Amino acid sequence: MSRKKPAVQSVLQSPVVESLAVPILVAAQMLGGTVRSVRGLLWAKKLPYVKLGKKFVIPVDALRAFVRRAA
Repeated sequence: MSRKKPAVQSVLQSPVVESLAVPILVAAQMLGGTVRSVRGLLWAKKLPYVKLGKKFVIPVDALRAFVRRAA
């Protein structure tokens, strides 16, 4: 009887995928703010966004640039 090796090894060898854009909730967590404050930045056109269907996502590079400008 042969046993199959656990699938853990294949998961450990797979590359980590970094998000190009994140939803508003994640952006708020990354900035240490609230969803409402991030929505305010979007409406004030201080942060760019991409609309995917009904969902708004914010490019991670835009979040980094926003923090650099604010610092």
